[in-house]
Amino acid sequence: MTSPAAAATRTAPAQTAATDVVRAAAVALVIGTALGLWCRAGADGPSGTIGAVLADLGAPWVLAAFAAGAAVAGRQRPAAALDRSSGVVGGGLAGGGALAVASLVYYDGSTGPRAVLWMAIGLVVGGLAGGAGASWVMWRGSAVEATAATALGLALAAEAVARFGGTLWLDSTPTANVIAIALAGLGVLAPIVLTRGSALGVAGSVGVLAFAVPTAALLAAAPALLALPTAL
Repeated sequence: MTSPAAAATRTAPAQTAATDVVRAAAVALVIGTALGLWCRAGADGPSGTIGAVLADLGAPWVLAAFAAGAAVAGRQRPAAALDRSSGVVGGGLAGGGALAVASLVYYDGSTGPRAVLWMAIGLVVGGLAGGAGASWVMWRGSAVEATAATALGLALAAEAVARFGGTLWLDSTPTANVIAIALAGLGVLAPIVLTRGSALGVAGSVGVLAFAVPTAALLAAAPALLALPTAL
């Protein structure tokens, strides 16, 4: 006869995974809807305003996916490999789902080629960012946390370099230039801030500085991986 403890051990991972999927769907719906509405409002607003400039950037979308993944995983999670693996998968689903929902909302529910294209890109990019967010929140004080924070910082800084350097489109206004510079600074500081000033975080910021330009060149070669639907 199977003991209650053994049965609980077997069913706990399944329950955790099911909870993560439900939570990911809810987080994706809320964050995705808010992001899509905000981006649409910014794109429809006066040109050159802060909202309009931010609506043309990929950074808010990456940040939203990262936050969605972190929200699903949460800090209070057992250290078991299955539980944390479920958290990473759930974070990826939340991040990818959020960007897919945001694209759908941005295009007013359209399922035309452009909307479908950006939903697909959102699933991939958001999935990666969401998984990074989940990893960051679950592996506090470890190299995994620092790696996730560095990946986020590199994405932000690389976009800033590509935008400010002209390889990716940026509105030619002082406001846009200031935002691009601020985005670069945010990218460099992200590893330090997200790891609470740890040595690994400092090393991550150095890595962001070292690899921002090469990564920006890759983004320029494949703009569809970063440019927002507003660029279409």
